[in-house]
Amino acid sequence: MPVEPRAALGMYPTDTDLLVTLGFKVARSLPTRDGKAFPSYYPQAELTGIETFANFPEHAYEKIAAAKPDFILDSLGYENGTHNKLEGIAPTYTYNGFDDTPWREHFKTVAAALGRTAQYNAWVARYGKRLAEVKAKVGSKVEGKTIAPIVYNNGKFLSACLSYATCSTMRDLGATIYAGAYANGGHGETLSAEQLTRLGQVDLFIAASNPATNLPTVSQVANDPSWTSLKAVTNGQVMPVSRELAFGSPSGQLELLNVIEKWLSAH
Repeated sequence: MPVEPRAALGMYPTDTDLLVTLGFKVARSLPTRDGKAFPSYYPQAELTGIETFANFPEHAYEKIAAAKPDFILDSLGYENGTHNKLEGIAPTYTYNGFDDTPWREHFKTVAAALGRTAQYNAWVARYGKRLAEVKAKVGSKVEGKTIAPIVYNNGKFLSACLSYATCSTMRDLGATIYAGAYANGGHGETLSAEQLTRLGQVDLFIAASNPATNLPTVSQVANDPSWTSLKAVTNGQVMPVSRELAFGSPSGQLELLNVIEKWLSAH
């Protein structure tokens, strides 16, 4: 970067989280998917007073330009033409944050490219400390157990690690991840009710809901005996987690630990 950014802009909410975590000052107007406020678990001090505008499914280039950013972080590198348009507004670092690479690998790479390895290492230390606290408190409930992330939609069950936030956190806590969740480059496997016997040895399900589409959790919609007779379901081991946390960001990963700790403490 030619100069130290004073008004950085993230194209996706997780980009903003990366920027703030890496110590960058952000623009006074920032895009989110729907124009609503950033999640409450994002750094509030740095985002207080920030205006937001919708940037999905179509990008609001005029509003991005009006925000007067002096640097743009764009994790939507899978989109053709976006980088060149953003470069016309401000210097832009583009990468594909949705290419099935674990989000923490992208975080490390972006931090190094932007000269913020020290800040990245500080976050790693913070995460490690919090992980140790959670592991000491509830780790015995998942250590050595088989965990499967799962979501239900249109009559099908999907077990997938997505960008690995949920899976990596549970693995950090000592759990074994259901192998099918890593199939197809992390896109996992889709199962019909008749195929749920594959999940018979799972000890705990992480049931994702999607706030963006109000997609219900598995436990709310799956009443088929093939589901309700599974060991984990019978034992009440179905942990609801917002699907937004599965995509991974510095604050999201820490919030995921909080959610896991709270739920396991009560179960």
